[in-house]
Amino acid sequence: MSKPRNANRLAVVMIVITGAGCVAALFLRTPLRSHYWASRVIESPDAAERAVYLTALCNAGDAGRWGTSRLLNHASEDVRSAGVIVLQNVRTDWSARRLLEMLSDQSRHVRELATLGLAIQGDESVIPRLREMFSSGDEATVGAACVALERLSTPASIATLTELADVDATIVQRAHLIDALDGIATAECVRALVSMLNDDRICPIPTRASQLAFDALSGADELRALAGDLTSQPSEPPTGTVAERAAAALARITGIDSAFTSEMSEAERKESGRRWLAYGAP
Repeated sequence: MSKPRNANRLAVVMIVITGAGCVAALFLRTPLRSHYWASRVIESPDAAERAVYLTALCNAGDAGRWGTSRLLNHASEDVRSAGVIVLQNVRTDWSARRLLEMLSDQSRHVRELATLGLAIQGDESVIPRLREMFSSGDEATVGAACVALERLSTPASIATLTELADVDATIVQRAHLIDALDGIATAECVRALVSMLNDDRICPIPTRASQLAFDALSGADELRALAGDLTSQPSEPPTGTVAERAAAALARITGIDSAFTSEMSEAERKESGRRWLAYGAP
């Protein structure tokens, strides 16, 4: 009599184990698949295929953290960068913690992507780090800081951009400041842009909008496009001045086109500035 009972118990145990395995597989389906997607991002020689699996990880969100962690812990800078790009699209406490951890990465590019990710997620605690990045002489680093401040778009980030516009700056710094203020495009940005109307240094740096258009036409690598390519240059850079770049931004923000050029007299410049400031007045 005991053998049939033991057999029945074994059968019940097997059913329970099988059921538990099925339930676990159901709930862990995406986490397990994320490991495979990460493998394809790491190993595939085809850029289009890597983009597909990177997108899958982004869409998986927090459920794809196993695969994302595999990217973040990889020895390759490019692979870790891909992992940070995923984090930029996952807005959870876990992704915020991982972005903070990546601020200590040995790669400057990875650190900058992590800083941008925190800004995209609205973390104002990153502003002091963005100020440090802005002070760098490296164009890509300055650009990343300004993009992050623009993406943050909080009163604190706008105040930071305004303060930075009032200090002595390189042409590179001024160019990226103008792009950021132009991107935010609120009345609060007007005064900072007007303050740069006396800067007649030639500004050969393309606007971010023209850079992105150039990248799209030239078929830039998908990871560079996702991260925001801040370094590629069109073949014929512009020859306008910093002041003219600021004036163009002011015209777009206010809708007031003063046909501003650096050849205008001081009185004409002041009149253009006065008209733009009137738009930005409370």
